[in-house]
Amino acid sequence: MSDAPWADLVAVNGTTAVIACPYCGRHHTHQITTRGRAERRAPACGLYRSADDRAAGYRFHTERKERP
Repeated sequence: MSDAPWADLVAVNGTTAVIACPYCGRHHTHQITTRGRAERRAPACGLYRSADDRAAGYRFHTERKERP
């Protein structure tokens, strides 16, 4: 989704990524399947977000590099 904001990658440990949430500013953990690609996830703080925020989610890249 093009309207999904980008989240900052904090750390990657194996198949787990820690993300700084662009909605609440806290860290959330997500499972990843392949390092080195962009992924989109629903915010882990989703119960407290609007339906539009939950639907848009956020994007993050599993390697530290410039965003596409």
